[in-house]
Amino acid sequence: MKLAVLAVVAVCAVSAECASPKAKPAAADSGYAEPPFKPLVVDVEGTPAEGLFTYNFWRILSSVEKTNGTQRICRMWKDATACQVIPDGCESAMEVTELKDGRYFVDWTFTVTSTNLPPIPRVGLAFPLKKSFSTVHWHGRGPWENYPDRRNGAKLGIYAADMGLVGDSEPNFGYRSACRWMEVMEPTGRGMKIEAVNAPFGFSIRPRTDKVEGFFVHIDAYISSVMSLRSETPKRPETYRISFLVSEI
Repeated sequence: MKLAVLAVVAVCAVSAECASPKAKPAAADSGYAEPPFKPLVVDVEGTPAEGLFTYNFWRILSSVEKTNGTQRICRMWKDATACQVIPDGCESAMEVTELKDGRYFVDWTFTVTSTNLPPIPRVGLAFPLKKSFSTVHWHGRGPWENYPDRRNGAKLGIYAADMGLVGDSEPNFGYRSACRWMEVMEPTGRGMKIEAVNAPFGFSIRPRTDKVEGFFVHIDAYISSVMSLRSETPKRPETYRISFLVSEI
């Protein structure tokens, strides 16, 4: 099979009302609930098409963040996730490569070029799954949830859990960090595997919030701890990158 590569760089603007003509609906509105086994396509604006992947810059806030102004000050990242456009002052470049063995190589670089933007809660991608997927296996920290700033008690190893146990809940969101790979499986044994390439990733799985039954899988290059909005540390441009292989099993 001939090697196919699609690459694009995009710089877009976002508004709180998603009024930009470049705005795209999130995957939850697309009705697409299959894992991304078909060829992946990146459109001219840099958005992963067909609802296969969506950008994700937001996470559940802690009780402290809900009272210290984080939700208000960082609202632009929540809007960017809902609208699926890259904020002004940021750059996004995604490359999707179909390999000869049937796997797909996904490489996404996200750069915050402006020094005037609020702290970013999360940099990652999400995709939907059918409700028939029931278990998840991973090589990373576990077996219980763990986060970049709270993971010393979670040992590196290979673990398995029910999909419903690796999901969002208040005030936590079922996160697993330092993952080398993860697999989601149906009872029949059919599933998909994501393997880290450039660096370990973090993941969480949450029930869909729209009217479609199933899950959303979040794969992250970065996720913040409790954000301090009073930091005196000068801001600098920051680049985040996540690279992984997607395969059917």
